[in-house]
Amino acid sequence: MVVTPEVPALYQAKRIRESIQMMGLSTKRMKLVVNRAPRGLDMQSGELEEMIGMPVAAILPEDSRGLENCFVEPKTTVAAGRLCRELESLAARLTGRDEDKPKKRFLLFSRS
Repeated sequence: MVVTPEVPALYQAKRIRESIQMMGLSTKRMKLVVNRAPRGLDMQSGELEEMIGMPVAAILPEDSRGLENCFVEPKTTVAAGRLCRELESLAARLTGRDEDKPKKRFLLFSRS
Protein backbone atom coordinates (compact mmCIF):
# COMPACT_ATOMS: atom_id res chain seq x y z
CA MET A 1 0.00 0.00 0.00
CA VAL A 2 1.44 3.39 -0.96
CA VAL A 3 0.71 6.40 1.26
CA THR A 4 2.02 9.89 1.85
CA PRO A 5 3.17 10.75 5.38
CA GLU A 6 0.24 13.05 6.16
CA VAL A 7 -1.94 12.04 9.12
CA PRO A 8 -5.20 11.68 7.10
CA ALA A 9 -3.48 9.40 4.56
CA LEU A 10 -1.96 7.24 7.32
CA TYR A 11 -5.32 7.02 9.09
CA GLN A 12 -6.99 5.96 5.83
CA ALA A 13 -4.31 3.30 5.26
CA LYS A 14 -5.04 1.85 8.69
CA ARG A 15 -8.77 1.80 7.96
CA ILE A 16 -8.20 0.08 4.60
CA ARG A 17 -6.03 -2.59 6.27
CA GLU A 18 -8.73 -3.13 8.91
CA SER A 19 -11.45 -3.36 6.21
CA ILE A 20 -9.44 -5.97 4.32
CA GLN A 21 -9.07 -8.02 7.50
CA MET A 22 -12.79 -7.68 8.28
CA MET A 23 -13.55 -9.16 4.86
CA GLY A 24 -11.59 -12.22 5.93
CA LEU A 25 -8.63 -11.57 3.63
CA SER A 26 -5.05 -11.97 4.79
CA THR A 27 -2.84 -8.92 5.18
CA LYS A 28 0.34 -10.92 5.87
CA ARG A 29 1.88 -10.04 2.53
CA MET A 30 0.89 -6.37 2.62
CA LYS A 31 3.63 -3.82 3.10
CA LEU A 32 3.62 -0.05 3.40
CA VAL A 33 5.49 2.32 1.07
CA VAL A 34 5.65 5.89 2.33
CA ASN A 35 5.97 8.20 -0.66
CA ARG A 36 7.21 11.82 -0.77
CA ALA A 37 8.59 11.81 2.77
CA PRO A 38 10.13 15.15 3.76
CA ARG A 39 13.73 15.26 4.99
CA GLY A 40 12.80 15.77 8.62
CA LEU A 41 10.09 13.10 8.84
CA ASP A 42 9.26 12.81 12.54
CA MET A 43 8.18 9.17 12.36
CA GLN A 44 10.44 6.14 12.08
CA SER A 45 9.59 2.84 10.35
CA GLY A 46 8.79 1.15 13.66
CA GLU A 47 6.33 3.86 14.66
CA LEU A 48 4.59 3.66 11.29
CA GLU A 49 4.41 -0.13 11.49
CA GLU A 50 2.85 0.06 14.94
CA MET A 51 0.41 2.80 13.93
CA ILE A 52 -0.82 1.18 10.68
CA GLY A 53 -0.31 -2.46 11.59
CA MET A 54 1.84 -3.52 8.66
CA PRO A 55 5.57 -3.53 7.95
CA VAL A 56 7.18 -0.63 6.10
CA ALA A 57 8.81 -1.76 2.86
CA ALA A 58 10.29 1.64 2.00
CA ILE A 59 10.25 5.31 2.83
CA LEU A 60 10.76 7.24 -0.40
CA PRO A 61 12.03 10.80 0.01
CA GLU A 62 10.49 13.85 -1.62
CA ASP A 63 12.67 14.70 -4.63
CA SER A 64 10.59 16.69 -7.10
CA ARG A 65 13.63 18.32 -8.68
CA GLY A 66 15.50 15.05 -9.19
CA LEU A 67 12.43 13.36 -10.62
CA GLU A 68 11.80 16.26 -12.97
CA ASN A 69 15.41 16.09 -14.16
CA CYS A 70 14.97 12.41 -14.98
CA PHE A 71 12.07 13.28 -17.29
CA VAL A 72 13.64 16.37 -18.84
CA GLU A 73 17.14 15.08 -19.59
CA PRO A 74 17.28 12.68 -22.55
CA LYS A 75 19.29 10.00 -20.73
CA THR A 76 18.57 6.33 -20.43
CA THR A 77 20.48 5.94 -17.16
CA VAL A 78 18.80 6.87 -13.91
CA ALA A 79 20.26 9.83 -12.05
CA ALA A 80 22.00 9.04 -8.79
CA GLY A 81 20.22 10.26 -5.70
CA ARG A 82 18.54 9.09 -2.52
CA LEU A 83 15.16 8.57 -4.23
CA CYS A 84 16.72 6.46 -6.97
CA ARG A 85 18.67 4.37 -4.44
CA GLU A 86 15.52 3.77 -2.38
CA LEU A 87 13.53 2.79 -5.50
CA GLU A 88 16.27 0.38 -6.60
CA SER A 89 16.36 -1.15 -3.13
CA LEU A 90 12.56 -1.52 -3.04
CA ALA A 91 12.52 -3.11 -6.51
CA ALA A 92 15.24 -5.56 -5.45
CA ARG A 93 13.29 -6.62 -2.36
CA LEU A 94 10.01 -6.96 -4.25
CA THR A 95 11.56 -9.08 -6.99
CA GLY A 96 13.77 -11.13 -4.68
CA ARG A 97 16.94 -9.88 -6.38
CA ASP A 98 20.03 -9.74 -4.20
CA GLU A 99 21.01 -6.08 -3.73
CA ASP A 100 24.67 -6.96 -3.13
CA LYS A 101 25.19 -8.45 -6.59
CA PRO A 102 26.77 -6.13 -9.14
CA LYS A 103 24.13 -4.34 -11.14
CA LYS A 104 24.17 -4.72 -14.88
CA ARG A 105 23.14 -1.58 -16.67
CA PHE A 106 21.45 -1.64 -20.03
CA LEU A 107 22.28 1.40 -22.08
CA LEU A 108 20.19 1.78 -25.18
CA PHE A 109 22.22 4.68 -26.49
CA SER A 110 25.80 4.88 -25.32
CA ARG A 111 28.78 6.81 -26.51
CA SER A 112 31.74 4.64 -27.42
